[in-house]
Amino acid sequence: MPLSKIYSFILPFFLLIVRLKRKLFKTNSLIILCYHRINNKTGIFYDQNISAYKDEFKSQMLYLKKNFNIISIEQLFDYHSGKGDIQPNSLMVTFDDGFLDNTLNAFPVLEKLGIPAAVFLTTRFIDSDIIPWEDQISYFFQKFSLEEIIINNNEIYSLRSLEEKENSIWKFCKRMKIINPDKRNEIIKSLFNRYLIDGNKMKRLAHSMSMGYMTRRDIQYWSNHGIDFGIHTDTHPCLTILNEEEIYREISESKKALEAIIEKSVNAFAYPYGKEGDYNDVTSSLLKKAGINIGMIFEQGMNNLDDSNNLLELHRFGVGRNIDFRLTSHGLT
Repeated sequence: MPLSKIYSFILPFFLLIVRLKRKLFKTNSLIILCYHRINNKTGIFYDQNISAYKDEFKSQMLYLKKNFNIISIEQLFDYHSGKGDIQPNSLMVTFDDGFLDNTLNAFPVLEKLGIPAAVFLTTRFIDSDIIPWEDQISYFFQKFSLEEIIINNNEIYSLRSLEEKENSIWKFCKRMKIINPDKRNEIIKSLFNRYLIDGNKMKRLAHSMSMGYMTRRDIQYWSNHGIDFGIHTDTHPCLTILNEEEIYREISESKKALEAIIEKSVNAFAYPYGKEGDYNDVTSSLLKKAGINIGMIFEQGMNNLDDSNNLLELHRFGVGRNIDFRLTSHGLT
């Protein structure tokens, strides 16, 4: 029998044992999943941000509903306030950034299945026609038929094959991540101008594929239909490259903006990028100062529900198309 068939046959039994063990031993842990885009492949924009295709997402939610106790962020608040309990095999669904395709392809599925979720918004992008900077970079690289692009006279990015092109896009995006958003936008704009790439044409194509961000109306509607909203800063910078005043402004202005939209208190936050080095003791203290009680990072790991010291650095498992969703949902990747 091929190994793939053996794997497919054994895995469900193995995962059943994992769930039963957690239930029997009352393992007080929480798995948090993090999604970004729910859309089909574009072939020209930053498809690495697609966590699941439309049909895949529905199948994944059906799987979660069958196998887990899915909780809301409000239930997590209540638990740590001593107002409720959380069952073993509990899991939370979250989304970062506030992409428009979430409202089109994910939230209706969640509503139909009665699955709660938390969404962390970059508030400056609400009601804007901004195209995410990763998508702009991907579009820029994809428009070339050259074998390589030279940037700043010493950065060479190979475009010789699809694999090399995708790797070059990833490498350039990684470098742009640690740059101040305003400076990053200037760099991207200068590249478009230098190589005569039509930015307006890019925007029209992106919006035709629902590549933008949520509107105020989207947020208000879904806030009243089972979706909880938190903040993801105002402009999505890597916080640790900013000074304390700038960090606090990113958090507090985002909180104020979202509260004005949903007319509810906002107490949850997700770090932009969320990897080691993107958060520290300073960012945690400023979250507390701004009135944030729960913070989420983007590092894999199980969360101990009884450890209140880590509430501002809750781990999340990123959902992606190159992983086995069943393993990820059980915290095993």
